[in-house]
Amino acid sequence: MKKILKYIKFILKYILRNVDINRMEYNYNKIIMKLKEKDKIKVAFFVVHDSVWQYDDVYKLMLKNDEFDPIIIIVPYNIYGKENMITDMDKAYKYFMDNKYSVVKTYNKKSNKYLDVYKEINPDMIFFTNPHKLTENQYYIDYWYDKVLTCYAPYSLEISKLYQLQFNQKFHNIIWKYYNITEIHKDLSIEYAQNKGKNVVITGYPECDVLLDKKYSPKNIWKKQSKEKKKIIWTPHQSIEDNEKELGFSCFFKYHQVMLDVAKKYEDKIQIAFKPHPLLKIKLYNHSNWGRNKTNLYYEKWEKMSNTQVETSQYIDLFLT
Repeated sequence: MKKILKYIKFILKYILRNVDINRMEYNYNKIIMKLKEKDKIKVAFFVVHDSVWQYDDVYKLMLKNDEFDPIIIIVPYNIYGKENMITDMDKAYKYFMDNKYSVVKTYNKKSNKYLDVYKEINPDMIFFTNPHKLTENQYYIDYWYDKVLTCYAPYSLEISKLYQLQFNQKFHNIIWKYYNITEIHKDLSIEYAQNKGKNVVITGYPECDVLLDKKYSPKNIWKKQSKEKKKIIWTPHQSIEDNEKELGFSCFFKYHQVMLDVAKKYEDKIQIAFKPHPLLKIKLYNHSNWGRNKTNLYYEKWEKMSNTQVETSQYIDLFLT
């Protein structure tokens, strides 16, 4: 009986998604016809975490083009409570303000209200920075795909076997343009996505643009040393829960003390940037064997040692230096 119910549920989900896919194609064609009549296209980039911002060159090219009006919109990550949400939003907002982007936050602490982007900003096109349902409904694709053109480029090079998660969520099937990295990824969309990858466009990886730009001059954000040392970036994943069946990539519990010991033992030869996944800290706060105090003390150790540092924002300059 359970197998029958599971099969029925699968069939219903498949049918409903097909309806959404067909509706998406019809809506996007209508939107395109309307936009052809406009002199300027307003483009909103929905950002959850600044550390996975992948559209820098796209945004800057639009700024130089009179046909586009780009704006960064910081949307809430509300999975781990309001305090963490506000901290993340303030951090992202500061990053974009410091770098002179046009940026707004969608949450007002004084009024305790969210910004109605459709009413107040009224974008014609949205670039999402994350395909997962991490935010308020009004900032996710379900709300937007019948109103504007929607786009997405992966924030990482997808190499795991989580094909359903990475290529066949509802998000991947109803996005207007899914800008992916290689022909391999397009083939995976064709094989696993319900829409057979019809919306996939191969563009390469946007974040590589700055790595290949010979005119770009990176800031050396490494902690100053008395002499040149080998530099290591340690980037532990956030999937630390015992019930993490799909991801389970994190080796943090295995190596968290080892990496500190290595930094201490080879203090005269190396320096290490501790660059954790943006969700690792809040997950450690909530972990039964860690908690807030132990987590904060651990992060402080990385900040205070002479040859170590904590980095939680962009990583381009870390790589290039």
